Amino acid sequence: MRYLLVILFILYTISGISHAHPSDVQETDSSPFIHNIWGQHIRTSSLQLAIYSYKPGLGDLNNVLQNIGISNPPVAMMPTLSLVLQHIPELDSRLEIGYWSAELQSPGQDPLSITATLVPISYQLIYRPVFLYQYLPIYFGAGIGILRANFSGNMVDLLEQQGFGISNSGSSTTGYVFTGIELFQWKPNPDTHASIGNNATITIEFKRILKTIETTGTLPLNITLDGTAIGLGVKTQF
Repeated sequence: MRYLLVILFILYTISGISHAHPSDVQETDSSPFIHNIWGQHIRTSSLQLAIYSYKPGLGDLNNVLQNIGISNPPVAMMPTLSLVLQHIPELDSRLEIGYWSAELQSPGQDPLSITATLVPISYQLIYRPVFLYQYLPIYFGAGIGILRANFSGNMVDLLEQQGFGISNSGSSTTGYVFTGIELFQWKPNPDTHASIGNNATITIEFKRILKTIETTGTLPLNITLDGTAIGLGVKTQF
């Protein structure tokens, strides 16, 4: 929750900067340097909401799950909220936060259960090939970030008794590569300032998440969170 509050505060601050009238800036702004940097390096700012379907591989943990009757890795939806900044027509940057949670349960009268919760925060660069984009609005990107992972449930207690410590794996770096296509664009009238509600871009994106977590117990257990997330997003300028 605190990550979401930080993102919303940043969006509020940036929104105030981007909508400031030039005359207001000259009269009241005590830091014109910030506005100069913003005007020189940021063409547009957008807010994007996306929902991904994400299925991690789990690595060594998947073998443990299969031994107790859980054969399929978890699949769950991962909503994300992003601030997208366009620097030049070919290049965007994106600050993204997401949330993913899934629960697995073994069969039987006394089932074992484990709940995995992931909170990824990342910074990504998006590149549009100009000549290709005129005919096919496709883009490519890569990013790096941190991921907060937490595991809970009675299965975690059982694993810790066996020497695998995975109850709280902390935060660590994560890599991303992705490609997407803009399916639809709705633009405001040329004489209308872009704001939330009068413009939208719908995208579909394929994102590869690269992450391995090492457990803290006496026995080594690598939890591989590598997986492909497929998502549908809506982006609007403000």
